[in-house]
Formats: sequence, C-alpha cells, structure tokens
Amino acid sequence: MNHNKIILFFFFCSLLTFAQNRYEFRPKMTHVGIAVDEVKFFPDADTLLVWFSNRKENCEIRFSDENYFVKEVVNFPYIAKLNTNYLIADLDYDGLDEIVFVISESFHTELRVLDLDAENKIIQKKIAGFETDDEHYNGGLSFALSDSILVIAYSTFFPKRIASRGIYSVNRSDYSVNWYYPTAEYIDKNIQIIHGAKEEIILFGTAGVSNGMHASGGVFYAYEDDVLFRGKRFENVTEKNIPVLYSGNSADTSASLYALNMDGKLLWKKRIGGANVWAKTEKIVIDGKEYAATAPLRRKDTESKYDTLYIFNPDNGALFDKYSLSGRLKQLFKGGDNLWMVIKGKEILKFDTKNKIVNSFIEDDRIANIIDYIGQTEKFVLYYLIEGIGLAGEDCDVHSVLMREGFFKYLPSLKLLSYIHFDRKVITLYSLEEVPWLLRQSAKTYLVITGIILSFFIFALVMWLVQIRKSHKAISAKNIQLEEKQENIDKLTADLVHSEKLAMLGMVIGSIAHEINSPLGAVSNGIKRGIKHLDDIELSNKNFDLALKAADKCKLLVDKLLYSIQKKGEHFGSANLLEAWNEWYYIFGNRFEMNDVILDVNIPDDINVSINVSDLHQALGNILMNSLESVLGAGRSEKKINIVAKNENMGCFIRIEDNGGGFPGEVLSNPATPFHTIGKGEKGTGLGLWLVKNIVDNHGGQIKFGNTGDGAFVELILKTTV
Repeated sequence: MNHNKIILFFFFCSLLTFAQNRYEFRPKMTHVGIAVDEVKFFPDADTLLVWFSNRKENCEIRFSDENYFVKEVVNFPYIAKLNTNYLIADLDYDGLDEIVFVISESFHTELRVLDLDAENKIIQKKIAGFETDDEHYNGGLSFALSDSILVIAYSTFFPKRIASRGIYSVNRSDYSVNWYYPTAEYIDKNIQIIHGAKEEIILFGTAGVSNGMHASGGVFYAYEDDVLFRGKRFENVTEKNIPVLYSGNSADTSASLYALNMDGKLLWKKRIGGANVWAKTEKIVIDGKEYAATAPLRRKDTESKYDTLYIFNPDNGALFDKYSLSGRLKQLFKGGDNLWMVIKGKEILKFDTKNKIVNSFIEDDRIANIIDYIGQTEKFVLYYLIEGIGLAGEDCDVHSVLMREGFFKYLPSLKLLSYIHFDRKVITLYSLEEVPWLLRQSAKTYLVITGIILSFFIFALVMWLVQIRKSHKAISAKNIQLEEKQENIDKLTADLVHSEKLAMLGMVIGSIAHEINSPLGAVSNGIKRGIKHLDDIELSNKNFDLALKAADKCKLLVDKLLYSIQKKGEHFGSANLLEAWNEWYYIFGNRFEMNDVILDVNIPDDINVSINVSDLHQALGNILMNSLESVLGAGRSEKKINIVAKNENMGCFIRIEDNGGGFPGEVLSNPATPFHTIGKGEKGTGLGLWLVKNIVDNHGGQIKFGNTGDGAFVELILKTTV
C-alpha cells in the first residue's frame, strides 16, 4: 500500500475529530409579532429591538432591549393592520433612525414615518395614502436613499379594481412627496440609487406577475373574472397635491429594468423577461464605477434562456457584460463587495467584482435561498436549505444548521438572528455564539483523539526514516546520472561550437577565394599582355602596372587575413570598432553590394571595445549575415541595414537594424536558442545567434533581440577600453 496514502488517511481521521461547528445558534427569546428589527431611535438608548405586531385587540410597534425590557409602545386602532415591510434609516440626518411603515384601515392604506419631536416624544407623519380593498391591503414595499430624497416603491399584492403601484419621491427633511411615477408592473424589492457619470439614477426591476394590471391614459385597469374594469385615476390613488408623472402605457405581463433621474424622468427601459419573471437588480462597483447587476428570476422551469446575469451601464442602459448562470435563479443578493446568486436546488454562486468572474461558492442540491450576508468581521453567508437554514463562512465551511419552518433575518449590530414562524405570529431570536472546542468534547473523545494523534506521529516517524533511506539511495543514483549527462552535454556543446566555426571558416574561405580570384586574373592577364606587346614599351608597361596593382590588392587582402589570424590567440583583448568593421567589410562587403543591399554605417573612430578582433568579426558576421538573408527574403524594393554605434555609461552600444520582416513569432521570445533557424529557406545551422550570445556573455556584455515595424533589430552592449 502507498505509504503517502496511509499517512493522509490517518491525518484525515484526526481532522474529523476537530471538524465541529465553530459557531452555533442558541435561542434567546420568543415574542408574538410579524416582524422584528434593530433600531437606534432614542437619543438616550443604545440599539434597540423594534417589534411589529398585528394583535386582535390592536396593532402596535414596540421598542425593547435584547432581553425584552420594553421602553416604548405605539398603539394603532383596532381595525388597523401593519404591513410586513418597513424601512429603518436616518432620514433627517439627526443621527437617529426613523421608521417608515405601511398601515391599512378601512380600505385605505397609508405610508407613514415614525419620528421624535423636539421633546423626544414619538410622533407619526403621513407621507401618502391610497385606496385598497380590505382583502389585498398588503403590498410589496422597498426603499432607497439618496443625499436629499427617499425613494419608495409600493405595489399592491393581487389587486382587483382598487390598486396602487409605482414610485414615490419623498423629501428627507419634511417627508413631503415630490412626485409619483405610476406603473402597472409589480416593482421588485431591490430598488437602487446609482451614481452615474453626471447624475444620480433610480433603478428598479419589475415583475411579470400577470395580476391583470394595466395602466394607460392616467388610469389603472384590472381584470376581474376575465372582465376588464376601469379603475381609479392615478391622482385619486395618491393625495390630491402630489404631482403625478406620465409613465406611458404598461402592463404586468413582462419583467423590465427601469432607470429614472431624480426628477422622475424615464432615462431608459430594458425588457428582461416575459410573464412569471422577476427582474432582480443590485448595485455593484467594478473598477471604481457603479453598475446595475440584473438577473431574471423565473417562477417556472420553462424559458431557461433567461438564466443570465446582465451588467448594465446606468447612464444609458448599454450592456457592459453578461455571464451565463448554471440554472434557475432563486435570489440575487449583494453581500460585502460581491454579488451572491442562489441557483435553485443546485448551488450558491459568487460574482467576484474585483476579478469579474462567477465562481461556485457552495454546491448543495438542498439550497433554496440566501437569507443574509453577516457582517464584515465574520463574513458568513446565511442560506436556506429545503429542510432548514445553513450558516457558511466564506471559506465554504458549514458552521450551523437550524430547522426551517419560517423566515429568518439577521440583525448585525446586535448579532441576533430573528426567526418568524410561517403563521407570522411567533418570533424567536437566536444569538450566534462561538462555542470553544474544549466545551464541545467528552472524555471519550479526548482519549480517541490522543490515540489517533500518537499513532499518527509514531507511524509518520517510522515512514520518515524509511523514506530518508530510500531518498539517499535515489539521490546518489541521480547524481551519477547527472554527471554522465553533463559530460555528454559538454561534449555536444564543444561539437556544436566547432561546427559553427567550421561553417564560418567555409564562408571566409569562399569570400577570400572570390576576392582573390578577380585580382589574380588581372595579374595573369596583365603579364600576358605585357609580354605580348614587348615591342610597344608604353603599352607593355601599362599592362605590367595593372598586374602590379592587382597583385598589391591580393597582398592587402592576405595581410588583413593574417592580422585577424594573429589576433585569434587572444581570448580577451581589445579592438577598435571602426577598424574591425572595415576589415570585416573588406572581406564580405561584396555580398551586400552584389545584392543591392544598402549598409548605413555610423561608427565613430574613437570606440575601443574589450573583445578580440576574431570574436568581434564572428559576432558581427553572424548578425549581419542573418540580416542579409532576411532582407533578401522579404522581397522589398529597398533592402536596407542600419548599423549605429556610440559610447554610453554602460559601455559601447551597437544597434543593427534591418527591414527584412522581423523575427517569427515563435522565435522572438528567444532567437538565440540553438537550432532555431530563422533564415529564409531554412539554410542556416540554427547556431549563429546562439554563438553570438555566447561570445557577448563571455566578454561580460549584454544582447537584446526585437522587432520593429518592418524588420528586426539586435542591440549589443560591450565593455570599452581606454
């Protein structure tokens, strides 16, 4: 059996003993009510609990501490009913929270705010009112805050002839309504205010709930038993003195994303889905800019084409990006800096706004919904399971699970979890507590853990000793193999260098033979003509002079060659760059002239480099011959090679640039790799630039390869001498 697997098995067994829930939910109190939240309402009190109750005798809003010591109670008439939706926020900038809530009594529903007067006594102020039927008084309520206004979205549930749906703009200082924007579509809870490029923008998604609601010509319409009834005019739905904005024709048969400015003007509208689809919307920040994140939530398993996360530019509704989802969306939720999405019966997805990617956070076919994102300290995610509620950290570790028979809400300041039973009458508060590991274990558990740990360490020690012995033998064998391979590499390298030098020598001999052949022919012809015309002294002398000049040219060529050979014995010497160039060009220059290649040379006469002439000739020759092949193969009308040299602080800078098309893409990363032939037609050995790099490195220099717009360049930096 593999020893590593045995070690991992024992280690895994030991980890299982520590895999206990670090956090647990523990019940704290139970109270009758329909909702509970936390609020900073009174100047002389810390954060309190606020309870909403619909009792038979009367409705009430009650303030208490976390131990249910009651501070204040606000009572409402017997016939009143409280909506389960509310807003708690500091609306008037006094450092204390206000409570916006909905209350209905006798077919009339009102938006109200709970505040304190100058003497710190609780008062109520009416924001707006509208008619409703007694059966469907309740409605969806959502809020958003800007610096100056409170935006309220209210939508009646299951309306018949009497309904109210739309957006209210409320002044935060005196709670007066600036305007009302009606829409027949049901407005989703996630209303957002986004900072655009020039102004703040109100964004809200709607739902195709198909309640039969229509709006046209300033009038609400609704179907009842398949008959279309004319409903109330918009101005009768709201208060008489509230400005009603024209919103066009709409119906609750499709889901859309709306964008309004702060004056209630429609900036743009996007259709997100059809009937039975909700347009879920959240505000996210990507690269410092705010965007609208929208995803369709469909009530039915049909039309899976809608399973997409859309990111829109709030200024004009342009699509910034989109991401396909793995299934049917159940909820879209903003938590921390990221976006969370529940895929029904499958997983929780996390949209990382920093890296702009969607990753799976938790995979569990029992997942039904996300409840909340807990704080910035613990960084937990609460989520619904089919049979209960789960608490998971961002490390994906599940910490605690509660049975699910109702709804949950997390209160971050008090660190309490509220649990409302499905009948909406009983609320239980749970505290999230970290239970020390020592308090969770029994004596038997300690004995088991101790035995596992001791067994693991003894076994690991034995296996370690055995492994050390095997490793020692393996290392010795590897060392012998490496030594043999190094010897082969050294021999191969020497052979490669020798082959390249032989190739260069063949090139030199060919060039010398070509250069000597012409003047030797002139010598031979001159002597023959001189002998032939001995009777004509003047003509004979002229032919002898031509032969003499041709012989002098041969001698000069041989002298140059001998000079180069004499320098070969020096590994580290010095050379004048311009003289070395002239010597090289004297031998090889005819190749460039014969092919009409223009050599633009700019080399000062005062540059002396710390390198022997032979190596310098070898380096320059390989680079220039590569350039020659490149410009000839590029098929340009003007074939050009530029050579520039100058003294710099780091030494002598030499740049050789051609217009031969440049290094191929697969070679550009390292043209000096052995056997990478870059010459046209694959004529080269593939060792030329590799040898150049070795020469430059051996003399303490630097080399750089690259491409220009229409060719390639090689840059050398060589040490200089005085």
